[in-house]
Amino acid sequence: MTRPDVPGPASPMPSGAVPSGRGRRPSPDDTQPQPVVPSPPGPPEAVRRAAHELGRTLLVRGAVLAAVAVLLVVAAVLAYRHGVRDDTFPPYVAGTTGTTITRYSGPWIAGAGGALLVAGLLAVGAARDLLGWRRMVRASR
Repeated sequence: MTRPDVPGPASPMPSGAVPSGRGRRPSPDDTQPQPVVPSPPGPPEAVRRAAHELGRTLLVRGAVLAAVAVLLVVAAVLAYRHGVRDDTFPPYVAGTTGTTITRYSGPWIAGAGGALLVAGLLAVGAARDLLGWRRMVRASR
């Protein structure tokens, strides 16, 4: 049983139809190797200057991200130390010197954890930028 809207082996293709991948011969343009990365536009000096500016941007951005990550680690340590307090109370039992109780403040400890998370993300970004800068320096030699 054949359907009239589907061309079969004996029926010709309707006019204007594009043949499927089977049985279609590739055009010469399809078989030519294509470059993965096109050549950079412009004169070589302009390309070299743009690469230098990009390298400098990567270096500065990586250094700033690393510095902010270190500052966030320091802030996280300070916040954690502020969130854990030891309080010494007078002795409740005769013959003891006193009672030490440790207090934990949840918001300060959570803030320290958040600062560490952001510092870790910034450190990954800094590493990515500094490795990209290093690759550009090596490629330009």
